[in-house]
Amino acid sequence: MVIMEKAEGISKVKEILLSKDNGYFKSFLECDIKDSDTIDELGLDSLSRVEVTLDMERTIGTEISDDDVQGCITVGDLGELYTREYNKKYA
Repeated sequence: MVIMEKAEGISKVKEILLSKDNGYFKSFLECDIKDSDTIDELGLDSLSRVEVTLDMERTIGTEISDDDVQGCITVGDLGELYTREYNKKYA
């Protein structure tokens, strides 16, 4: 049984965001993205949000509800969702 802590889930989401090859994040470091940054502040359009969700699903190995993703407003929210889904599958 492997339990992921919230901070690790947030870090994984930041890694996913930084891996996007959309130019915007190329100049960012993980420390530049704050947990309180909103998804809108980061400039993620609807396609980018879908890509981030798919990457989260691939990384965890499970499907994530669209409703759960839509409820995420900040990077921290996405990290909490990542952590919850990971722990549902592996803990």
